[in-house]
Amino acid sequence: MISDVLNCSRANSHDKFTGEVDLNDVAAKTLDDLGLIMEEKKAVVNLDPLPVVKGIDIQLRQLFYNLINNALKFNSAQPAANISSRIISAQSGTDFNPAAQSDNFHVISIEDNGIGMDSGYSGRIFDMFQRLHQRDQYIGNGIGLALCKRIAENHNGVINLTSMPRQRTTFWIYLPKD
Repeated sequence: MISDVLNCSRANSHDKFTGEVDLNDVAAKTLDDLGLIMEEKKAVVNLDPLPVVKGIDIQLRQLFYNLINNALKFNSAQPAANISSRIISAQSGTDFNPAAQSDNFHVISIEDNGIGMDSGYSGRIFDMFQRLHQRDQYIGNGIGLALCKRIAENHNGVINLTSMPRQRTTFWIYLPKD
């Protein structure tokens, strides 16, 4: 837990962007890091081509790690996830409030077939120490999604989710294209 709190604190530092980050590499390294868990659970992850963004490599790796790890952890069946991206216009009518004044955004989606959640929790699930389950049901300390939110904000982006209880969750990460 101390390590997670330190990671969250470091994400507040707003490190300078290190340059262009290929999210295909980030996703591949993350899947490699989670390889043993994926093998044990016989997980299937489909990965579409992802964009290159301006960002902080280590933070974006943490973001992908937390979200994919959650897809594996919060699942009662054989885990499956789909990771894809598209570009949207800021004027597309999509309901998000970006920090960056950009004309276009990359929208990266990470969809799983996990346990899902009631949409009433979507507002507070990104708060520090928020858990929806007892510790004896699923391990964790309620820091991972708060860290994901900070990382998205550090990149002038936004993260949100849609979910259906006992069916799936999709995390939507909006990052400026420009």
